[in-house]
Amino acid sequence: MITGDVFLKATDINTGEPLQGVSIKIVGFPEVYLTDENGMVEIEAPIGTQEAKIMAFDHVAKQISITFTEENQTINTPLTLLAA
Repeated sequence: MITGDVFLKATDINTGEPLQGVSIKIVGFPEVYLTDENGMVEIEAPIGTQEAKIMAFDHVAKQISITFTEENQTINTPLTLLAA
C-alpha cells in the first residue's frame, strides 16, 4: 500500500490549549490514533482522499478529509475542536 504521513495537532478552538487523548480513526481502517500530551499525533494513510472521524471528551465530534496526492507525502494539519 502506498502511503503518506499526516501530522495533526489538536487544540481547543476557544483556548488554544493542546488536547491530549483525542481519537482519530480513518474510515474503513481498524487503527485508532490518540494525541499525546502536546495534542500531536502522526497518522499513516493510503494515497487518495480519506475521511477521518475525530472524537474527544467534552468536545464536539467532527469528520475531516485528508488528501494525499503522491507517495510519501507529509501533511501538517492543525485541528481545532469546539467544547461541548
